[in-house]
Amino acid sequence: MIFNTLAFAKFFVFVFVVSWLLTSWPKARFYFLTIASYVFYSGLDVFTAAFWQAMTTLGPWAALKANAPLLEFVPIVFIGSTVDYFLSIWIDDAQDPVKRKRLVYVTIAMNTGLLLVFKYWDFLAEQVMALGGADYRLNLPLPVGISFFTFMSLSYVVDVYRRAIPPSRNYAHYITYIAFFPHLVAGPIIRGRDLLPLFAQRVQLTAAAASEGMFLVAIGLFKKVVVSDYLRLNLVDRVVAEPTSYSSVEVLVGMFGYAIQIYCDFSGYSDVAIGAALLLGYRLKINFDAPFKASNLVEFWRRWHISLSSWLRDYVYIPLGGSRIVRKDEPTAAARRRLLSRALLVLGIAGTIWRAVAAVLDSDPSRKTSNLLSFLGAALLLLFALYLADQGRKYVNVWVTMVVCGIWHGAAWSYVLFGVVQGLAVGVSHYYFDWRGVRPGDAGDAGLKPAKILSVIVTFVFTTFTFVLIRAPLDKALLIYKQLFQLSTFTPNLTKTLLLFIFGGLVLQWMPRRAYETARDVFVRAPAPVQAAALFVLAVILREAASAEALPFVYGQF
Repeated sequence: MIFNTLAFAKFFVFVFVVSWLLTSWPKARFYFLTIASYVFYSGLDVFTAAFWQAMTTLGPWAALKANAPLLEFVPIVFIGSTVDYFLSIWIDDAQDPVKRKRLVYVTIAMNTGLLLVFKYWDFLAEQVMALGGADYRLNLPLPVGISFFTFMSLSYVVDVYRRAIPPSRNYAHYITYIAFFPHLVAGPIIRGRDLLPLFAQRVQLTAAAASEGMFLVAIGLFKKVVVSDYLRLNLVDRVVAEPTSYSSVEVLVGMFGYAIQIYCDFSGYSDVAIGAALLLGYRLKINFDAPFKASNLVEFWRRWHISLSSWLRDYVYIPLGGSRIVRKDEPTAAARRRLLSRALLVLGIAGTIWRAVAAVLDSDPSRKTSNLLSFLGAALLLLFALYLADQGRKYVNVWVTMVVCGIWHGAAWSYVLFGVVQGLAVGVSHYYFDWRGVRPGDAGDAGLKPAKILSVIVTFVFTTFTFVLIRAPLDKALLIYKQLFQLSTFTPNLTKTLLLFIFGGLVLQWMPRRAYETARDVFVRAPAPVQAAALFVLAVILREAASAEALPFVYGQF
């Protein structure tokens, strides 16, 4: 079940009404929310005639199996969260450090093992096959949202192990925290310390909170259905399917279109999730903060998918050592090392760009592997140059963290390369700011200095180019990049409407935060009839803009 369907609208209205009717019975409310979350995850639509007909003719279990397409994945979420619930309590109760460490290793092994088996095993098996090995593929279906709920559960147990939070000793609270349907499929990746305390409080829904929740849901659906899906169907999917059928200008516009599409798709999902949770009485943290306004890549990753970026910071980057390790050589040796680092940095950047362009322009498919290895060799030279700097360990840790980020997105070489390239670029950004002795800033809402405007544009363009790697398989991504070098300028496929949607998406990104807050406050303070009229108009727009079949959210596949 996805947010942009009539089935979800009926489901949520039912859950909203019943959950607030049960506020006087907190335990019953939690049991209801838990059951509702698992029903949502299973994809079961209980409001269809087909389901009730199957109930009477086939029986309950057969009806569930026939009408819940994701029912087979429900035990994975349930058993995984149950195991981690008890592990967290045992870790907290244990006094022996060795025992506590062994128990946390169990949860790490379980959650990473789930990811390995369901998400990465077949990819690794295909690499073995490519080297002449046997076929070890399992061909298992990918559980929806597995990258999200495993990260949530893993971070919770690790926080208990670190004694950063006490374990929840309310089973209903914990399994509801993991399975809570607004965030279950595609995030945000909510921390236990943020949501579990809310479950322990008495819920209440003020008129202002309800209005804000409806506003967020409305904005999220508008981003997804009106902007994202339009760009996807009328531009992005077509360019990705047949890049050689489009001119260089059209491919370039398609790349920018995908940047707007994926932002509106994913931030739209987050808006709906946060708004739905707020309507149920729980305020979740924001997941996006106008990322295309960032003036550098460090700031971009603090604004884009904030819950994942902060998760990687706390559970990958900092455990690797973060920025705490700084070299302290004697002055002469330090000067030589810095000189070598800067020389290799220039060579590494030039070599990486050269090998990337060479790989794109090489039309011989038999040299694909050698081109990839050459590019990775240049990338390793650049990484070594960063390592030789005073804070070299910091830059290597940043690179490793971003590679994990790329692999988190999917099991394919394109995702690995996305992480490698982003890791190098973010590492170089950190190097630059450390060299200047300043903290990474951002363009913010104020200040139109030419240097900042240029920085925002460069950051956006670089990000757009790397996003191709998470949209298309590697072979197709190389074709897209190669088409840019044809330098063809005909544009018969670019309509004014497409350009308007792309331009409008960028303008909405770069509008001052105050404009968004003003629009939200106007809606929240408006009389109920005005709110109802606005929502009705939006519903009409969504119905007219919706595709024949509801398109899934991009991050639901991760």
